Amino acid sequence: MVRNMSQSVFNPGIVSVTFRSLDIKNVVSLSQKAGISVIEWGGDIHVPHGSIAVAETAAALCRDAGIACRCYGSYYCLPESGEGFSDVLDTACALGCRLIRVWAGIYASADADDSYRKSLARRLRADAEIATKYGVGITLEYHGGTLTDNAESALRLLDDAGADNVYLHWQPNQFESFEYNIAALRRVAHLVDSVHVFAWRGHDKFPLSDMSREWSAYLDILACEGREIDLMLEFLPVECEADLIRDAATLRALIAGVTSNK
Repeated sequence: MVRNMSQSVFNPGIVSVTFRSLDIKNVVSLSQKAGISVIEWGGDIHVPHGSIAVAETAAALCRDAGIACRCYGSYYCLPESGEGFSDVLDTACALGCRLIRVWAGIYASADADDSYRKSLARRLRADAEIATKYGVGITLEYHGGTLTDNAESALRLLDDAGADNVYLHWQPNQFESFEYNIAALRRVAHLVDSVHVFAWRGHDKFPLSDMSREWSAYLDILACEGREIDLMLEFLPVECEADLIRDAATLRALIAGVTSNK
């Protein structure tokens, strides 16, 4: 990653699957109303892999609304064969995205042997080499049940892959303590390009303002990285306009708070 600024620039965004019940046009309209500047389109429902016309429509609607498409939330899961990645890449390019979010396999780090880890690292490196020819990077979702379920395993995978255009799509682990998540973020912050923002404790969801202290601390860490980072709202307490308007306002206030303190 190239750092060319003294402090990170945070973009308030949303993951489109937050509103699975809405079509593309309404997701864009609602995001614009909420002051959202970036949408991460989901490949599982709104913009499926290989649906180029749909991707072009989403990109055009976003351009007209002044909203960027910077990451394609593909839900592509790293396999050994790489089957299907070309469709994912073509769709990301049609959206105008610079990143593709993927999952780091189907096994938790505790369940993965060395052979599995090596095969996944090879696949990641191969996919990254293809993507870089199109000016696209890969960002691995920091998620349970994958090889990026903790900082140590994530760092090991990226090191094994050895690709310059692979990053981490970080999110706190809602089943761990705030202290655990702070320590984890400090270890991987130099690789974080995007963040999924939510207020969960276990399986319970809350307004983002209920976790303002935690998110202020996370943003303080990322602010020191000196680059552009997308902060994507994901999974509101209720899938409704009021919750988005409220949490988007909280997110913008958190961003402003970090800016004013630097």
